Order: sequence, then structure tokens, then C-alpha cells
Amino acid sequence: LDCHSCTACYLPTQPLKRMNSEHEPLISATDFRRDGQIEGGSKSTTKGTSEFQTAANIFKAIVGAGSFALPFAFSNMGIIGGLVVIIIAGVFSYVTVLMLMQCKNVIVASFAKNHVITYVDIARVVWGPTMEFAVYFCSVTGSLGVSAAYLVFIGETLNSMYDGIAPVVYMLLLMILLIPLCLLRTFRFYAFTSIIGDIGLAIGLTGVLVYGFKNFSLTSLGDHAMVRIETTPRSFGSVAFLFCVNFMILPIERAMKRPAYFSRTLAVAMTVVTVVNAAFGLLAFLLFSDNTCSNVVLNMSGSSYVYLVKIALCFDLTASYPLTMAPGREILENTLVPVLSRAVQRMQGRSVPGDWEVAISSTLRVVLVFVTLGVAQIKTFGQITNLVGGFSLASLAFIIPPLLYIKLYGTQLRMTTQGQISLFCTVFILVFGIASTSLTTYESIREFFDPLEEPSNCS
Repeated sequence: LDCHSCTACYLPTQPLKRMNSEHEPLISATDFRRDGQIEGGSKSTTKGTSEFQTAANIFKAIVGAGSFALPFAFSNMGIIGGLVVIIIAGVFSYVTVLMLMQCKNVIVASFAKNHVITYVDIARVVWGPTMEFAVYFCSVTGSLGVSAAYLVFIGETLNSMYDGIAPVVYMLLLMILLIPLCLLRTFRFYAFTSIIGDIGLAIGLTGVLVYGFKNFSLTSLGDHAMVRIETTPRSFGSVAFLFCVNFMILPIERAMKRPAYFSRTLAVAMTVVTVVNAAFGLLAFLLFSDNTCSNVVLNMSGSSYVYLVKIALCFDLTASYPLTMAPGREILENTLVPVLSRAVQRMQGRSVPGDWEVAISSTLRVVLVFVTLGVAQIKTFGQITNLVGGFSLASLAFIIPPLLYIKLYGTQLRMTTQGQISLFCTVFILVFGIASTSLTTYESIREFFDPLEEPSNCS
């Protein structure tokens, strides 16, 4: 996949105008088929991913470094509290993805049949420049924040293997590898490394549990708090960090051979992901108990097997880093490179050659890598996942989709009892999103000044 093709994932080839009629409903009866589906949605293609491949892509998009913060989330939320929050995050993420799909299909049916519709396009068409900027901002900060979290994870993990070098030094040394990777103009190189990375992730998840069962005994459920309201906001963002991947789902759906089956495929994938992560987080917490680290990998030490698990995870995140940075990086490139090129053109009094644009783009990429390095200096993996997940990713999943859906469907939903129930559920998700995002962001900022202490074995 050529990297310039990915630009279509964020910006259309031509501008889309906004639906701004104040006197006509945004959705008309002609937009619906008899089965309740929206006309103009994605059509089946002879080429594309199967349902199984799509489910695997969704699984890969969700399961990652965030899974290793879940045991610590149970420590902060309690047994029942942790399970409830994980289930709610999984269900609400599934529902809001479907909201985005329906909004996209209406736009395609109305006037954008030849466009590749993105999250940013949906926001601009439905709400205008303000919502468009909100999606831009959350996508950029989310993308760069996730990349920074990967750096923290790698730095902490390598430091746990040899503490003679500080985590920040490991991160600086990693720049030697990450900068060339981010300068690549093609993603073909990652086809192989992604497979190896998936294997590394599987080794990591199973390795934590194998190590735990080998060296510890499961503690009783009764030995732990069932619900811990006061510290729940300190880990809600870590759960959102894992599940809130709405901005990554549209390209996955678009690549399906039979998009009509996307809803069912998404439901199966989200169910499996929710069950697997809830089980992993709970089991790991019951094994490590009060000594659970915000990055549970740090609870492992000793044997060569442990080193193998940690190295495999570091390789996975190193290979994933350029891909997680791609959404935010491409948004900024499409915004800043033309502006900077015009500025250089005015200074030189002549057109800017293509090599100059490549140089500007490359410089921007290097700067962004060091920006993530700066963000990574937040104290722990748990802190950065809570901040990024609780603000940027939760906003993209639990706040913006309900707002778009209400704006687009509000009049239609009020016409029937079933529609009113749907509208009530949408408003409930919106209120939940605003409340959880506000509390988690507040707690994340407060934690800079009053950090939550981790067990001594995590340092």
C-alpha cells in the first residue's frame, strides 16, 4: 500500500460541502430501504477482505499495548467495577462505530458517491468547521499520544531487563531506528513485520499469564474490593485507550469484500476482544494482586523466557509505531506541507520543486517523532494511556459520534416510539462520554501533581 493512498483515509480528493439546510430534515424517507438500511452504503466488491480477515483486522486494531494496562485498571476499579467498565466500553464502542457507519452511508447516498468518506468528512458535512477541527485535533493528539505510549512501554520494558540505562536513553537510542521507519514512503515493508508483531503480542499476553501461574497463586475474589469509585477515573482512560478505535474502523469497513456483513463481523470481533481482554486483565490482577504495575509486563523478571517475551513485545510496538503515527502525521502533512511550500515559494519567487515538498514532509516527520519522545516523558505507561485514552480517544468514540447521529437523525427518530428509545440511548452514551471524559482528563492532569504510587517492584 503506497503511503499516498492512505491520504484518502483522511481527506477527499475534492471538498465536500456541508449539509446546512435549517428547514429540511437531514435524513429523508427516501434515504431508507424497507429493511431499515440506508441506501448508498458501501457495495460488495469482487476484491477485498473476507469477514474473517476483517474481524482479524479489528482485533489487531484493538488488542495491543493497552491490554497490558488492564490488570492495573482492575486494581483501581475493583473486580466488578473493572468488568462493568470494560463491557460498557466494548458495547458503546460497537454502537458508536455503527453510528458512524450510518452517517457515512447517508452522506454517500446524498451527494458523495465518488468520494472516499472519512471521519473528518462526516464531521465537516454534518456539523461544519468546528466539529471538523475537533475530529482533526483528537485524531492528531490521539495518534501521537498512542505513539508516545509505545515509546514509554518500550523504554520501561527494556529498563526492567537492564536498569543500568534509563528509560529515556532507551527511547533516544530507539530514534535511530524509528526515524528511518517513519521516513519510508511505502507501507509494504510492514506486511512482514506486522505478522511477526502479532506473534510477539500473542507471546506477550500468554507469557504474562504463564509467568503469573508459575510463580504466584490466584488470590480470592473476596480479598479485593468489588468497586472502587474514587480511583476509577485514574484507569478509565486505559480502557478507552484499548477499545476506542473509531477513527481506524472506516478504512477497515471500506476494504471489505461484502460490507453488508460488517455489522455482524464487528459484533463478533468486539465480543471476542471484550471477553479476551476482560479475562486477561482479571486473571493477571488476581495473580499479581496488590503488586500489579501499570504496565503488567514489569511484574515479570528473571528467566530467559521472560526476556524473550519482553523483546517480542518491544519488537511488536517498534514495528507498530510508524503505523499508529500515520493518521495524525498524514493529517498534519496535508495541512502544513502546502502552507510551508507556498511560504518557500513566496520567499524564492518561483515554484517549489517536488524535492522541496519531500524535504519539508520529511522534516515534519522527524519533528513529530521527537514530539512523541517529549510526550513520552510523562512518568508512567499508565498515566499516558489514561490521558490519551480518556481525552482524545474517548471523545472520538463516546462524544462525537452521538452528536453527529443526533444532528443527522434527531428529527427522524422522534417520529416513532422505537426511534425515541434509540434517541434516548444515544443521549445516554453522549452524557456518559462527556462525564467520563471530563473526570478522566481532570484526574490525569491532577496526577501530574499528585501521582498515584505504584508498587516498588514496578520502578
